[in-house]
Amino acid sequence: MNVKYPIELELSSFCSLKCISCINSSIKSKTNISIENFDLILDYVFKNKDNILYINLSWVWDIFLHPDIDKILIKFIKIFKNTNIDILISTKWTYIKPTTLKILSTFKEN
Repeated sequence: MNVKYPIELELSSFCSLKCISCINSSIKSKTNISIENFDLILDYVFKNKDNILYINLSWVWDIFLHPDIDKILIKFIKIFKNTNIDILISTKWTYIKPTTLKILSTFKEN
């Protein structure tokens, strides 16, 4: 029996909102995942793609504040192209660059 699991990847611990219920203000050392670490994670996730229900690229924070979000999304598309895995990208929509929107528009076709 092949059990599938959701995978959640937090790319950043930054968010520009100040929601009262959020734990963001209690985190003193905020970071962005490095491209090198993201590559390692992607490799691991891809090797286990048959057990993935869907991939969530964010939950608490806003991934679009990551300085390398365009590079990360392009890498993600290249690796998971034609795998038919559902991708969830939740965001606070605080700021998305036009280049990032263009990349996001290619997710469906890839």
